[in-house]
Amino acid sequence: METIRQLYYSKFQTLPEEILPIAGAGSARRYFRVKGAVDCIATIGTSRRENEAFIYLDRHFAELNLPVPQLLAVSEDRMTYLQENLGNESLYSLLKSDRIEGLMTDTIQSLVRFHFEGPGNLDFDKCYPRSDMDRRAAGWDLNYFKYCFLKATGLEFDEDLLENDFRNLIERVTRNPYRTLMLRDCQSRNIFIKDGRPYFIDFQGARRGPGAYDVASLLWQARADFTEDFRLKFSTLYCQLSKLNYGADIRVDDILWQALFRTLQTLGAYGFRGYFERKSMFLSPIQKSVEILRSLLKRLPSEGLTYLFDALNRMVDLPRFNSTEEGEGLTVRVMSFSYKQGIPEDPSGNGGGFVFDCRAVHNPGRYDQYKPLTGMDKEVIDFLESNPEMPRFMEGCYNLVDPAVRRYIERGFNNLMVCFGCTGGRHRSVYGAEHLARHIHEKLNCRVKVEHRERQINYVLEPKPLKAMIFAAGLGTRLRPLTDSIPKAMVEVGGKPVLQRAIEQIMKAGIRNIVINVHHHADKVRQFLESTDFDANIQISDESGLLLDTGGGLAKATELLGLDSNVLLYNADICCDLDLHQLVSAHLKTGADATLLVSGRESSRYLLFDDESNMKGWTNTKNGEFRPSDSKDESLRRLAFGGIHVVSPSVLKSLKGYADKNGPVFSITNCYIDWCRQMTIKGFESPDQYRWNDIGSPEKLEAARRSFPE
Repeated sequence: METIRQLYYSKFQTLPEEILPIAGAGSARRYFRVKGAVDCIATIGTSRRENEAFIYLDRHFAELNLPVPQLLAVSEDRMTYLQENLGNESLYSLLKSDRIEGLMTDTIQSLVRFHFEGPGNLDFDKCYPRSDMDRRAAGWDLNYFKYCFLKATGLEFDEDLLENDFRNLIERVTRNPYRTLMLRDCQSRNIFIKDGRPYFIDFQGARRGPGAYDVASLLWQARADFTEDFRLKFSTLYCQLSKLNYGADIRVDDILWQALFRTLQTLGAYGFRGYFERKSMFLSPIQKSVEILRSLLKRLPSEGLTYLFDALNRMVDLPRFNSTEEGEGLTVRVMSFSYKQGIPEDPSGNGGGFVFDCRAVHNPGRYDQYKPLTGMDKEVIDFLESNPEMPRFMEGCYNLVDPAVRRYIERGFNNLMVCFGCTGGRHRSVYGAEHLARHIHEKLNCRVKVEHRERQINYVLEPKPLKAMIFAAGLGTRLRPLTDSIPKAMVEVGGKPVLQRAIEQIMKAGIRNIVINVHHHADKVRQFLESTDFDANIQISDESGLLLDTGGGLAKATELLGLDSNVLLYNADICCDLDLHQLVSAHLKTGADATLLVSGRESSRYLLFDDESNMKGWTNTKNGEFRPSDSKDESLRRLAFGGIHVVSPSVLKSLKGYADKNGPVFSITNCYIDWCRQMTIKGFESPDQYRWNDIGSPEKLEAARRSFPE
């Protein structure tokens, strides 16, 4: 930060007003938005050679009037530089807009210029890490795919035969006669729109090579999800412009071969970042990349690449890449079976999960009265539960499976298989599968597919719809002067904004649909969300015109949330590492209208609960106020609200009437107080230890930073 301040001062003779981190993705480079007399972007690199390459290329392209950000200042050690701020609108952010065709046309026109005018008097020896996309560099990319993705799938292949075809593919993609200039990482996230014109960033890996590679990177990007017709249209435009303006006879097939090569390289990157570095955001585009690969294998001839195409076709046909499960998220397949018929195969291709052998448990099938029954019948259930043997067995199963399901949800995996086997697949195994399926469904709210193989009984337990809302619109007045320039939600604890902590905590619970309300410094929250690659569908509920408080904010947000889902509500100024599955499970299990995280921590305002955790009122111990006024019953427990809660559709549907009666600005806590006699408002106390801090004051902020140093 100090280096950025000094560099900014040396350029503009004034200090910056604020420096905000921009979340990165795969690179170790760090980016910052610098606000002040001149707004700009600061980059801190980890490699001097890489930085030198960017600085040289940026100046070279600028001299040719190619659309790149203006370089403003460079530190003496060349490790930090400032460049023009191109704004917040990237091509990626506009993929679904009605402007995309026009913007893509402009982008392709600019890209052709980069490829054929960019080389000029360029000194390719200054490129990083190599001057050319030659055989060696291409080999690195294919080995990246082989070792970080292909091997990770478990597919059997002959490495010697594969290597032979790798050489043939390398020859095909590097011998292209139009080896001009390639930007290397040309994707929609690295193209910004300023004054209606596309600008290219993140080109420090540019080198001599086929420009068709960049076209493939742009149009076959997994996250962009373009249609085949769209890709063909703009590939054809690139070929036409290259021929018309520069006499280059580039064909669409040349671009398709680069798309195949680029897709393999991308899968290697996703495999490394997702499988090995365990960054779940890189796992979600794998399926789409495999679909792209499958399509390319059908369009391109396999001549000279027979073994490679065979291996790739076998890979894309793996069950894990051909899931027929409906919907998104984790499906847990729970099965019962007879060992006489063998252990079930895992159709997802993940190699199974758990197999529990129930044969050590006393068998009801020994007794005539139970023989025609199954583990789904009350008589068999009563028999198995009359002795602690089966309940103890199931408790052990829960303790093993629950953490696995949580981790699979957190990492964005789609399939987990749990099997229960016994002698005949009728009594003990059916009981085990039934109870585990319902346990997981109720506790963790995920999709469970139940199959009793020998009984030929199949059904699915669908998760109840679950979304989330983060309250991030607060003014943070008690944190001034810190919040004079940033919203409270962007205050950092442990090196990251508290808003990011809230999003990550919600995503760990498997929730991917999130609404965030904004008011104070709303633009900075938007900038952060647009520059951070969260693997979630995040929408903004804009309260810039009027701050609506939590109840009014939730009422407005129902425009985005709808009225039919359970919604997890989370105050952005809370730092908490509670396993949110616990809270959600408690809510779904009781069917309450609302379930609130509460604890016995010291406070001046408490919610009041009876012995069954039903909310009965509220009190302020400073002034002795009770609401409702008759809730002074001394037997009621006083518990502090933790700012995290789950509400049912019944609450969402009641908000409009409350707003009509009380005005648009109101607290959700007031709703709970007014409704607790008519609705079921439950308190939830976690049996586990967890960290909880709010950042409502400078003292509390410092306490939170001590509690969450990481």
